[in-house]
Amino acid sequence: DIASGIFVLNSLCRTNTGQSAISQQGKVIGIETEIENTEHLIQRCITSKMLVKTGGVLVKLTKQNQKDNLMFPTIDNNTIIKAKEAKLEGIVINANYCRIIDMNKTIAIANKYNIFILSI
Repeated sequence: DIASGIFVLNSLCRTNTGQSAISQQGKVIGIETEIENTEHLIQRCITSKMLVKTGGVLVKLTKQNQKDNLMFPTIDNNTIIKAKEAKLEGIVINANYCRIIDMNKTIAIANKYNIFILSI
């Protein structure tokens, strides 16, 4: 799931597509658009019934041309709560380019819901 999400986001980096993808069972089932945020992407996947019962990951990466920009991708406790609602197993982020808002609270909620955060 992680590899699928990374592959698709890296393949789309030349387009004006969003920074996030949801992958489950080796298939990307949702890609963030420029007119929505990550929570909207997750909700869209929940509403469309694309998600199976459990599993899958949210992959959130910086676009290649964005690494010197102040508009870094972010996650926070709301991202974790939506990921739990979608029954995702985890969230994958860029090690040096993704921001975690209120890190202690976000990690505490991720631990509470048994959702991993992997920094690559």
